[in-house]
Amino acid sequence: MDYRIKKHPEKYLLDFGTHFGEGLDRILRLEKCQHDMEVHSFEANPYTFKKNTFKPDVNYYNLGISDKTGFYYFNCAKENEGEPTGGGSTLMDLSVWDDKDIYKKGVTHTYEEVQVFCLSAVDLLDRLLPNKTEKSIVAKFDIEGAEYPIFNLLLETDNLKWFSKIYVEFHEYCFKEGVPFQGESGFWMDIFKSNGIEGVVWR
Repeated sequence: MDYRIKKHPEKYLLDFGTHFGEGLDRILRLEKCQHDMEVHSFEANPYTFKKNTFKPDVNYYNLGISDKTGFYYFNCAKENEGEPTGGGSTLMDLSVWDDKDIYKKGVTHTYEEVQVFCLSAVDLLDRLLPNKTEKSIVAKFDIEGAEYPIFNLLLETDNLKWFSKIYVEFHEYCFKEGVPFQGESGFWMDIFKSNGIEGVVWR
């Protein structure tokens, strides 16, 4: 498939939470930009990462993004007591997380806890894209609840200015007692708009 249909004014495409690679495939189809943008794809779950189909001209990373840099316990969802899968895997503490209505209706996953390394959103942008300019990034966030503290960090540190478009799947319905961070989906879509960012709800 040829993605070279339009020339992007943006320089970078960041795909956070690519799962088995279908997240990246979809964002490439939507943006039609593989050959004129620098593409970076991230997946924190080591089980799903190793099953990915790696594309040429894409930079892949088996690491997560968070609001703080360091090692985290990452909950990898399991089905049928087998090897952990991609569904429901999250950095969120399981005391606040409830995924039974998102992947299989009424089914609550069991989890295997593994350690993963995460970069804070600010550290990642500074280290990975030192030559970024304002509105030079298109990003997709499908990161199972971790989007809220990350968006707070980007807002508080004036780092939203680098983004021209943000695709995001919000997971407020997966928290047992409401989102334990500032803002739900409507709040963040308004913040994006007020900062000149096109916000697109990802499904």
